[in-house]
Parts: sequence; C-alpha cells; structure tokens
Amino acid sequence: MGIALPNGVENGVHQLVKVALSSMVALFGTYQIAANGVAQSIWSLASIMGLAMAPVYTTVIGQCMGARDIDAPNFYFKKLNKITLVLSILWNALIFVITPLIVRYSAISAQAKSLVIWPVLINNIFNGIAYPFAGSLGNG
Repeated sequence: MGIALPNGVENGVHQLVKVALSSMVALFGTYQIAANGVAQSIWSLASIMGLAMAPVYTTVIGQCMGARDIDAPNFYFKKLNKITLVLSILWNALIFVITPLIVRYSAISAQAKSLVIWPVLINNIFNGIAYPFAGSLGNG
C-alpha cells in the first residue's frame, strides 16, 4: 500500500493535469493549437533520455538485490541519479538546439512556428531537471 497508493494518486493527478491542459488548449486559436501540436512532438523527443534510463535502474538495482548485496543498490542508485540528470540535461539542450531545424520543416504557419520555441524551452528546462527524478527514479 505504501507504494501502490502514492503511485495511484500520482497517476490520477497526471490524468487531471492532462484534462486541464486539453481544456486550456481548446481555447487557443488555430495557429496556437498547431504550435502546441508541434511542441508536443518535440517534447516526446526530449523525454527519451529519461525513458531510456528507466530500465537501467530496474536492471542494476534488481541485479544487486538478486545477489543479496544490500549496500550496492544505494551506491548505484545515487550514481544512476547523477548520470541520468547529466544525460537528461545534455539531451534536452541538444533537442532545444535542433528545435529550429525541426520547426523549419514543419508544415505550419509562420505565426505558429514563432510560438513553438517558448513552450519547448520551458518544457526542456523542467524536463531536463525534474524528469530524471519523476520518471526513471521510480523504477529504481
């Protein structure tokens, strides 16, 4: 219950936030909705590093626990947190740098293209810093 209940609450809050954001996007104009759609595609690219590191936590911590080495998981957990944070920041910076290239080849209006940069910047800052602790951390 100590793990399942907080996880269920977190998933519920996640779904509520998705509904709130969808409701807010529905109030946007056409080019704003297009910009949001392109930004969300770029956000998917930005989250890849955190998603890729999640099975690493599970494998490394699981191997340590399977070997009944109780001290090793704490060591590797801290080490993986540092590695994930650094890789996530670097990956999100790279995705932000190539965002203008992605936007250039998107079939959206010039107004929409000019709007994409800000939501991607905001997302990548928080994704680079917070997602390693919110996403892959739970797998450890």
